[in-house]
Amino acid sequence: MLMHQPYYSKKTTRCRGDLRPATLILLVSVSLAALVGGSGNYVYASPTTVLLITDHVAINEFEQDPPGDDKRGGEFVELYNPTQQPVEISRWIIYTTHGDISSYEIPAGTSLASGGFWQVTFTEQFIDNTEDSLVLLNALGQHVDETPNLSDTNDDLHSWQRYPDGSENWVYALPSTGGAVNVPEYGSPAILAIVLVFTTLLILRSKRNVTQDRRY
Repeated sequence: MLMHQPYYSKKTTRCRGDLRPATLILLVSVSLAALVGGSGNYVYASPTTVLLITDHVAINEFEQDPPGDDKRGGEFVELYNPTQQPVEISRWIIYTTHGDISSYEIPAGTSLASGGFWQVTFTEQFIDNTEDSLVLLNALGQHVDETPNLSDTNDDLHSWQRYPDGSENWVYALPSTGGAVNVPEYGSPAILAIVLVFTTLLILRSKRNVTQDRRY
């Protein structure tokens, strides 16, 4: 009887669990989206694509329905300066556009540093809870910025925020972050570490192409 000697053929195979590039990209994107989006606390008022940052002082965040009775205060408006130079905002006007119109004049001697935030917290109701918008005028009465018509009736710490700061993208986020970087940009260190480790492992596994000897 003619005996065939076994022979071996080398064939490159993917190690179990390896990911194709498209799958890797998808999973990394989902991980990053989870980091940015958190647990679903964000409602978008404008397209979710990140638009260009404004080239002027912007109304960056506002709280129109804080916990408790709005007539007792707690509402606030935050301005942000995305430009490379400090901006003198003395005598600038912030006013509302819905219902009983309210206006506020920024005190003299107020300057907003490059990349800085400025906030005013009101001691009585300033913004209507439904379909209100804010307009910002400079000391000459010229239009500087304006928000969309937005609503907040939750009586909690949610606020309307530009994300990222100074962009045209508005999100309804928890918690409010007056005077600081807006909440979608606050990455929890623990979550960020998990995402980075997970992404690194995926990349390493995707590169593990092992040559195995297969017997025929």
